[in-house]
Amino acid sequence: MGKGIFPSSFRRQYWDYLMNELLRKVVDLPTRALALVAGLAVVLTMLHISLDVLSRIVLGKPMLGTISMVSSFYMVAIVFLPLALSERSKSHISVEIIWGLYPRRVRYWLAIVTGVLTIAVFSILAVSSFGKAWTSFRTGSVLLQDDVILPVWVAHFLVPLGAAGMVLAATGNLIANIVSGPDDPDVSS
Repeated sequence: MGKGIFPSSFRRQYWDYLMNELLRKVVDLPTRALALVAGLAVVLTMLHISLDVLSRIVLGKPMLGTISMVSSFYMVAIVFLPLALSERSKSHISVEIIWGLYPRRVRYWLAIVTGVLTIAVFSILAVSSFGKAWTSFRTGSVLLQDDVILPVWVAHFLVPLGAAGMVLAATGNLIANIVSGPDDPDVSS
């Protein structure tokens, strides 16, 4: 690890241990929990659609509300909840055409700026989507399909939950980048 914001007299191994434990407990556990729920949504989507197809074949008619459940609940969970895991593992799509040409210090500061911007954008998304979800909850927003009433206000809370998870993961990455310092070759956006 390179020089970070702490003087060399600071006992680096204790700080590294503390930061790793803090990031693991505060960031990684909720991040993985959100990804687990998204994975469960994938499985439920497969089961729901398979049962719908089976119902069409055996009973001659589809299950009620399949399209609404898949599009309003499962897909929202599948898209928004794993955002934090991909941020934490730095596996979002990135364009690195000129990234490697920059000196380490420039890459470090670009990673810091990118982290701050990511936190700002997803904080705005979390707050604004929570406001819409809360309004949807208060008005009792529902979706009617095939005589099935689905309370879609529940699914509206998945967007701010996923965005908040992304803020948490981006904050963890930002802290790790700041602590590691500009000389660390692993610093990336």
